[in-house]
Amino acid sequence: MKVMKTFCLLSLVFTGIIVYAANPGAVVINEITWMGTDASSFDEWVELLNNTNTSIDLSGWSLSASDGAPSISLTGTISANGYFLLERTDDTSVNDIAADYIYTGALEDGDEMLQLKDDLSQVIDEVDCSSGWFAGDNDTKSTMERLNPKYNGSASENWGTNDGSTINGSDANSNPLNGTPKAQNSVYDISLSVEMSSFSAVQSASGVMLHWTTESEIDIQGFYLSRANEDGGPYIDLNTAIIPCKGEGSSRQVYEFTDNTLPGEGTYTYRLEEIDLKGRRHFLAMKSVQVSDSESESMGFYFIRNYPNPFNPSTTIEFHVGSQIEGKQTSLIVYDLLGRPVKKLNKGAYRSGFFQTQWDGKNEQGVEVPSGLYLAVLKVNGQLHGSKRLIKMQ
Repeated sequence: MKVMKTFCLLSLVFTGIIVYAANPGAVVINEITWMGTDASSFDEWVELLNNTNTSIDLSGWSLSASDGAPSISLTGTISANGYFLLERTDDTSVNDIAADYIYTGALEDGDEMLQLKDDLSQVIDEVDCSSGWFAGDNDTKSTMERLNPKYNGSASENWGTNDGSTINGSDANSNPLNGTPKAQNSVYDISLSVEMSSFSAVQSASGVMLHWTTESEIDIQGFYLSRANEDGGPYIDLNTAIIPCKGEGSSRQVYEFTDNTLPGEGTYTYRLEEIDLKGRRHFLAMKSVQVSDSESESMGFYFIRNYPNPFNPSTTIEFHVGSQIEGKQTSLIVYDLLGRPVKKLNKGAYRSGFFQTQWDGKNEQGVEVPSGLYLAVLKVNGQLHGSKRLIKMQ
């Protein structure tokens, strides 16, 4: 998922004309009434949302379904951070709110794939419900609403059904709509601004090391970590200042934090929260760890995961090195199931901490290996300390 917050300015010097090309995600499909209203099943409407701080001219843009209907050639302007309401056939689908555009063509009740394209035919947003609508209710005529307008439109988890209490507008018979035309969606949830891929906690010589990986970060300030010393809490904040986020958009980021304030042995539960731009906290992940006075991490090493798995053509391997093997000669090698070495990924002395490495699916000669099961093996001073299954697909 790529989300950009500004516009690309293209200056066409040979004509003296300045063209503003929107980036993917600048305008999104925000609400879909694929089922019509109580007044009429033909009274469908679709709402667009501008994710930017600049108004956008929609002239030459299109909103179309993969089956050819509807196929809408747009005109008009959508205001900065504003809504654009499209009503089918006439301006009574939402009777008390003026349409920004009238279109023709029906949405399928079962499924549909919609694409929003700019005047350069670039896909700005896509909602792929070709296997069935993600949300909405035909019986109650409740609309399908997007949870987070800056998160993937083809992710089913980013859509919900209008809750029936947060509503706006009326239908052609003046009945209240179970939807929110030109208003914030009832299911709006900024907590999807962070896509998590891992969260781990492990005892180390200095306390408990916490490690988390994000795949995307949108409109957040950073993170808070808290710890509960017993079941159910209370939770105590570990960081007095926000742990600042490292990225904006769809880029993988890795974080580490060491809790060295443990009162003694026991089971501790850690909670990770994001902080949005308004200072609100949203739960992301939770992890428990058993802490004892005996030497922890007896092997001194563990694999966290590899992703993707199965993979093609490459995979990323995450692992942790404990203080017991810090500074010792280590090697991370991929073997086939016959025990033959395929590719040496790393060799040398590691400091303690969390690490990532990549395997491109090729052997030492740079030749792509066939699909099948492989093992990533870590050895310390020639002794086996851990292995991880890798599944390569063609």
